[in-house]
Amino acid sequence: MAQAGHKYPLIVYQHMLNRWWPAMIAIGLGMVTPFMRVNISYKRFKKTTTTEMRYIFPFKSMSGWVQEIFSPLSHKTALVIDLNGYPISPVLLRLFLYRFFFKDKTPHLVILVKDWMRFSSELESMRSGIDLNPPTQKRPKNSILSRLPQK
Repeated sequence: MAQAGHKYPLIVYQHMLNRWWPAMIAIGLGMVTPFMRVNISYKRFKKTTTTEMRYIFPFKSMSGWVQEIFSPLSHKTALVIDLNGYPISPVLLRLFLYRFFFKDKTPHLVILVKDWMRFSSELESMRSGIDLNPPTQKRPKNSILSRLPQK
């Protein structure tokens, strides 16, 4: 149970967690927060792994009120997306996203979604779809078909 002085940060964090969401778009993963929108290209993804939040963020490294905020999330499964690099400055990301989005200083994101299996499979299918559909080349202007009359 949160103490009277620490109840407000818990409410604010839970509200913020409910106000951002990841969305699959054709070119990458779009993250929408109340303060900013970030599109992360699938080409930046190295790998994705799943783990429980308590293994990424041990309780011993947190203060008491942060433990109270984290305890409902500790047994949930998170998706860790390792990146080649951040799409925007890491300082800016850390300014607008809570500390539970980052496990350390390496370029990655920790995402907690309701149905992680569905989200992970959609993410992988979108990533593989990028490589399977290379851009088509235009026909040269001196081809036989280009000499046909236009309708």
